[in-house]
Amino acid sequence: MCIHFFLLGSIDSRRHFVTPREVCDKSNAFLVGATALVSSLDLPASFVPSSSSSRLLIDMREVKLDLLIKQLKCVVLCYQKSSLHEQKSETFDYLNLCKRLYDTLSHINNPSDILKEMRICDLIEWIWNGINGFSSTNQIYLIDKTHPLSSYVQILPYELYNYRKFFESIGVKYQPESAKLEDLLRNQQINDENLFKWIRDTYTTDRRLLQIINDLEIKFSKQIPTKTIPDEQTRITFSSTLDLSEEKIYLYLPGKIIFFLFEKNIFF
Repeated sequence: MCIHFFLLGSIDSRRHFVTPREVCDKSNAFLVGATALVSSLDLPASFVPSSSSSRLLIDMREVKLDLLIKQLKCVVLCYQKSSLHEQKSETFDYLNLCKRLYDTLSHINNPSDILKEMRICDLIEWIWNGINGFSSTNQIYLIDKTHPLSSYVQILPYELYNYRKFFESIGVKYQPESAKLEDLLRNQQINDENLFKWIRDTYTTDRRLLQIINDLEIKFSKQIPTKTIPDEQTRITFSSTLDLSEEKIYLYLPGKIIFFLFEKNIFF
């Protein structure tokens, strides 16, 4: 059975009748406003379900998971379709909106339900990274800015640290698998002693990964520039010293010493 009611406070005047599922209270506008009508009605207390009331009552304050995920996808698409100037100027707006959504999603007990809705919505990159928009769960890591790996991978922004447990429950990791680290080292041709030390201390038994580090160290050690000696014919260094006692100026050339005497401003 489908229940319809008259919505006086709807922001969409073209639709007067909607189902309870299609409308949300204005307090949830940031959470599902793009996927449901927003009502400014002040419902009487009898309309708000309690623990002992019937579920047939209208509850516009209930936030539905599928609408949350659709809203999150709308946020991602809106950012992707914006100009670079708009993306930069509206960074904090996107951050705050994402924080509201993540906070609400973090209170859902079953992460598998969230992942299921994301698959239905084809939502892959949805975690705000603070640099170039959104990342997927296997593109971003739960490490801080001081970590040796932080310069080479996408990391969770400081503003979202409160939701690290939530992201971890969804599948975000603290460090990459060795295979991804191998690709990272090869593709970026990294030469970083601190990172190499961390890898050796962390992946102690991964011989393949450790060998890649050794190969990179050997490669970069061979690229250290050495001081070259110019050709003998072009290497002419002029260095002059004035000996006031003998009034001489020494001119140094390769293998030769030539001096000029000064006497009464006449050169000999």
